[in-house]
Amino acid sequence: KDGEEIIPCQFTDAEDFSVNGLAAVEKQTGTDEDGEPVYKWGYINKDGETVLPFIYEDADSFDENGLALVEVEGEIAEEEKFIDAQGKEIITLSDFSYPYSCKDFIIVEEDILYRKGIISLTGEEILPCEYDWIGTLSSDEKRIALMLEEKEKYIYGCADEKGQMILPIKYNMMKRYGDNNWLPAGISSGNFDDDTETYRCQYFDMEGNEILALSPKYMDANPFYKVK
Repeated sequence: KDGEEIIPCQFTDAEDFSVNGLAAVEKQTGTDEDGEPVYKWGYINKDGETVLPFIYEDADSFDENGLALVEVEGEIAEEEKFIDAQGKEIITLSDFSYPYSCKDFIIVEEDILYRKGIISLTGEEILPCEYDWIGTLSSDEKRIALMLEEKEKYIYGCADEKGQMILPIKYNMMKRYGDNNWLPAGISSGNFDDDTETYRCQYFDMEGNEILALSPKYMDANPFYKVK
């Protein structure tokens, strides 16, 4: 913070330092048979010391659950893996692409049909890859939105972090839980105009119980927020 150089400029690319004190960095490690430079990624600590060797084709920062997504050179093609801070392989994603790591699970996409599912932090299936989209609904990431596309329309449901259904997949509108832990969701009731769909709106708690059903005069609903 005083502008003093701590780690000299020696890397061709770098990610931010993670909460575990490690940063992914890239540097030239040699040349190939044609004399072209070869670049690899590794991990350093805040003193610039190499902690994990420069063996990765690509590397991300460690996330809050202590895992980092790296790319390694496989026998047929490059493979993505999650490793821990000791470089130990935790999950190999040979059948998946575009993984997104959350606190208690990882959202993955199947390579063939591009459908999404969820696996645990140790690689076990939580939800099969049969959804068109998956995202988190609550700040603690313990409520998950599941979306399917049917007849050019989207329908949504809600599950917990263990894959148990909280709300069935039947809602045409679903937003995030608000500050009061109420989830707005709605069933299509028509169209206000050519661009605006209307809904019969309800609010649900974290267990899927209906808390409030809005009057039909309301055509949409948003999360509750505390005014500060």
